Amino acid sequence: MSCWIMEEKRINELAAEIVNLYPDRLEEKQRSTESLADAMLALNIDAYRQRYGIQMMFENNIDLDRRNWKPLNTFSPVQFFKSLQCFLYQCSEGDADEKPLFKALDAIRDFLAPGVNQNSKEYDAAEWG
Repeated sequence: MSCWIMEEKRINELAAEIVNLYPDRLEEKQRSTESLADAMLALNIDAYRQRYGIQMMFENNIDLDRRNWKPLNTFSPVQFFKSLQCFLYQCSEGDADEKPLFKALDAIRDFLAPGVNQNSKEYDAAEWG
């Protein structure tokens, strides 16, 4: 399994959609787009660190504090679902998938899964990331 740190743009988009649509599934401190985006980036960085180690992060110039939050446009429900799948995949290293934020996002993905045709052209055309 491989792991990479997702683009801030996509994390910000995911956070905005999740805060807008599923605030009740989040801890109180994560109910703003900026705080959720920060928590998601931290989770992603933690999973990457557990997979590759801190030395690899420095060798690949991984910025440990890339939090440049900006509001972005929303995206299609299928793109949202596929990006959320990708984010969770990237955060499935070490014990990152045992953290409350991961579990909350995973529950949202499970809730959405029956409504998304993963064999459709729209799903295939959606970006992984």
